[in-house]
Amino acid sequence: IAYRLKHVLNSFFFNPSVESLLNIVRKLVTCIKTCPGTSKALLGICVTLHCNRVEILIDISDCWWTTYSMLSSLYSMKIPIQSISNVLLSDIILSPDQWRLVEYCIQILDPFVVVQKSFAKEKYVTSSLCIPFVHDMRTNLIELSQADKPLPGIPASMLKVFNTFWSNGDSIFTYSEGKPSFSKEQILATSLDPRTFDLYGVPLKDRSKVWDYLTSELSKFTQAGEEERHAQQAMKEFSNDATSSSYDHQVEENIESSLDKSLNSGTLKRRRSGFLDRSAEVGAKLVAENSIGNI
Repeated sequence: IAYRLKHVLNSFFFNPSVESLLNIVRKLVTCIKTCPGTSKALLGICVTLHCNRVEILIDISDCWWTTYSMLSSLYSMKIPIQSISNVLLSDIILSPDQWRLVEYCIQILDPFVVVQKSFAKEKYVTSSLCIPFVHDMRTNLIELSQADKPLPGIPASMLKVFNTFWSNGDSIFTYSEGKPSFSKEQILATSLDPRTFDLYGVPLKDRSKVWDYLTSELSKFTQAGEEERHAQQAMKEFSNDATSSSYDHQVEENIESSLDKSLNSGTLKRRRSGFLDRSAEVGAKLVAENSIGNI
């Protein structure tokens, strides 16, 4: 989403009217921050008018959100600056139309800053926020493209680039430039996240399709889990059979080993020798008795 937003914002910052305004604003901010007595004069005006003094910021190159901060901080001090401009800032004075254009630029950038800050500080999953954020940014650009605005052509050109990435908002299942407006993960995350499961930003005609999509994915997940459970059970049974077979084989080997040890032991050899000696004596006695009988 950051890549897409960069291209949309380029159509804003490279607009000639915006570039001209920003050049004047930077000169004014630099003068306020560097001219002696300006800060003290602004503080005195704020005390007189009973308003809070806001530090006016200067933007940083390649950080578009700092440009927003510069415009916002300057506009919040509009009345005090106008009060001292004729005395201390006579060389750089913003006209009423230019002040109106500053406000207009702030309104254009507001939703983009919300997205930037949310993605930068959010520790929770952000995929589910993409659809609501895109909806808010598109709605804001459409409203600011109306003819009664200072320069309706600026948000209109931004909206044209915006729609090349996310289509015109009729459906979240559309494709732009060969790519889906929203990924499968973003759609599923939106339907599951407690912050977005009301499907804010999803067109009404798409909502039943989203739930069907979620049900289908959950069925696949359940089926995959069941198959994995069966596979684990089969592996467990195979492991048990292998263990039992190994145990039986080990028992047989132990018995054979015990018999060999017993047969080769000295005690058994002595018993076997004594048995053979007694057998020989008995045999000799029987032969002698038989011989006497024959005589």
